[in-house]
Amino acid sequence: MLASLILSQLLGGDLNDIKTEIFLPLIGILSRIPLYPKRQSTMNDKQYLEAISYVEKEDGDQRLLETESEFLTRMNGLIRLFCKLLVSRGPPFDKDLAFAWKWFADVLNLPPKSNITSILICVFLDEADEIMIKAYPAQFPKLINAVRIQYLP
Repeated sequence: MLASLILSQLLGGDLNDIKTEIFLPLIGILSRIPLYPKRQSTMNDKQYLEAISYVEKEDGDQRLLETESEFLTRMNGLIRLFCKLLVSRGPPFDKDLAFAWKWFADVLNLPPKSNITSILICVFLDEADEIMIKAYPAQFPKLINAVRIQYLP
């Protein structure tokens, strides 16, 4: 219900719009990111890729998993939407940006995964850096410095 209210505000109150059907489930999913499932010894490549959120698409009469490029593009869009919701300061995210801080810290505390970690960091900084530096003028630069030390050569 809370997600419906958020989406209603974002879409100008039109909850019958097709965008609602697309974005409403995403709010619940994105709040659980970052999550890097471990590969189980019983998983084949397809099962593991599905566990990390690759989706199947139809190609004629075949069902194939999306390519890495398609996956990263989709994740970029989802994370960008999530970050815009984080910095909007509306429900369910608190007014002092504590959830945004916790989410970004969680991303940085996970072991880096090729490509996806860089997308999470870049998109978050692109969307939320200005508001985070205003909210946390002493702490956020230290976090940026930690990113610089850990991820830049």
